[in-house]
Amino acid sequence: MEEKMLEQHVVTSFNRAIVNGRAINNNITNKINSEERLKFNRIFWNKVSTPATLNQSEFSNDIYTQLIKSIKITEQTYFNLNKNDTKKKEFKNTVINRIKTKIKDTCELICDDLLFRNALAIEFNQALEWLETLCNNIFIVYDKSNNSQDQFKVKIEDFSPAEQYLRFQVFIVIKNNTAKWKALQQNNLNVLRENLLECFNDILSNSSYENISSHFFKYVAESVEKQMVIQEQYISEILETHLKQNWMSEERNPTRYAYEQSFGEYDVEKTRKYIDNPTSFMKKLLENDIDIFKDIKVEERLKQIEKTINDALEKLGEIILTCQQHFSKTLDKNLTLEKIVFHKRKGSLMKSFKRIFTLSGSSNEAICPEILIENAICVLGKCIISSPQDFYIVLKEDYNKYVQEFNMLWRTQLADLCKISLSNIIEISKNSYWNKVKGCQYQCPYCGSKCELAEHGSNTNHRASIHLMNSFGGVNLTESREASLIICNEPKNFNVTYHKGGDYKNGLIFEEFTKKYYPEWWPLLGRKQPDDDQIKQVRAMWVNLKDELCRKFDMKDKTPEKWCRDYKYLAK
Repeated sequence: MEEKMLEQHVVTSFNRAIVNGRAINNNITNKINSEERLKFNRIFWNKVSTPATLNQSEFSNDIYTQLIKSIKITEQTYFNLNKNDTKKKEFKNTVINRIKTKIKDTCELICDDLLFRNALAIEFNQALEWLETLCNNIFIVYDKSNNSQDQFKVKIEDFSPAEQYLRFQVFIVIKNNTAKWKALQQNNLNVLRENLLECFNDILSNSSYENISSHFFKYVAESVEKQMVIQEQYISEILETHLKQNWMSEERNPTRYAYEQSFGEYDVEKTRKYIDNPTSFMKKLLENDIDIFKDIKVEERLKQIEKTINDALEKLGEIILTCQQHFSKTLDKNLTLEKIVFHKRKGSLMKSFKRIFTLSGSSNEAICPEILIENAICVLGKCIISSPQDFYIVLKEDYNKYVQEFNMLWRTQLADLCKISLSNIIEISKNSYWNKVKGCQYQCPYCGSKCELAEHGSNTNHRASIHLMNSFGGVNLTESREASLIICNEPKNFNVTYHKGGDYKNGLIFEEFTKKYYPEWWPLLGRKQPDDDQIKQVRAMWVNLKDELCRKFDMKDKTPEKWCRDYKYLAK
């Protein structure tokens, strides 16, 4: 598409997405989600501008300036206003920076996926999904900012800057992808035109069998290179299968796997990273797993590519030999190259070999030799071969020479280049696969365990199969500030009274407190007695990390001495 058409295409897709998103969220009336979340969603969709535009001269890429105007910070209390003014400015800057970072990170992941797929267009349902993700991610920062303190209240009055930034970044990626695609197509066309002209002039000036055969294998070599690129792409399918089995199944839930690799292994350093940021820790585990996969599978794939290409060349050699034997017994003269390769008097030899090869091939990735000579026949097919017998003698000699040269080139250059290409395919795909694996990024408001569900809308509740002690999330006992050493969903916690912020007068028991302040966690929280392994794991990690966690959350340590004796030694 031309730039103006592309601009209109992106604008139209986002406008339609906004209209649909607005209608959906304005009609949601369920009470599963908190009123705060429902309200936030409605404000988001109603505060993004439509119809949208993409006037680059008017659009400011400085999202920070726009956020300053759209985010308001109000006082929760009205005492010491002058003293709070500096804190208020500092808090606003912190919130703006966090929201800006979240918006940019969200847009970067979306654009990385578009780059990876070389996308040239988008659909409105994609834009709708992106905007939902943007809304969810901004809410995470908004919610944490309001619930982490009681002095200030964050209010976002306009979400247009975030939506405009996303829309503009998507447009830029699509525009750049289109420019690259056009340049590539034009370059390919120019190269093809020059090569064809050169080939025709050369054949006209020298129509010897040696020259025709030389050009024939020149096109075979080009086809082999293209097939190598196609074979390289299978590494993506292999990686996709690996990740589906190990990271995208209910049996191997990535969030539970992160727990198993930290708490489950009694690994203090990994547990420290899990507690600090379970999503980042999970991403690191995924990247490490992909790196291990790369080290193993790239070598395997390299051997398979070499075998697949050589199998195809071997079959091509069999075809040439069969044709040579056939024409050595005939008196055929003055036939086109196309006719002597696709011999039709006694059925198509090529089709026969294609059928045999397909039946005997060991893999769907096998290359039919017909593919290797398609371009050669397309360009040279009308060349008149006065003596097919003599031509096939030359062709057979050149075939043997080409196979030797290919194997030498594979050992000295192609294998290394192919290995680099395979590794790059995997590296480039990391972000794309992370987006598929990371799931919901919300954490339990008590213990900090990450929601283990896939990314979901506001009408779906959060779930974590394995919870930690409240102390890992900074929960402490009222007034005494002693670290709470109860796992948040174990039965005895349901009788504990909780307070919001510093309000010690209006406490609620755990169930009522959760339903009021974190309703999206309550339905799937469940009352569960932890098993012995879980108790040992969380206690062992607590006794090894309690000092730094108490400092971090300003808690007092009242850990039973017996725990230190019974569990500290388990840690690695």
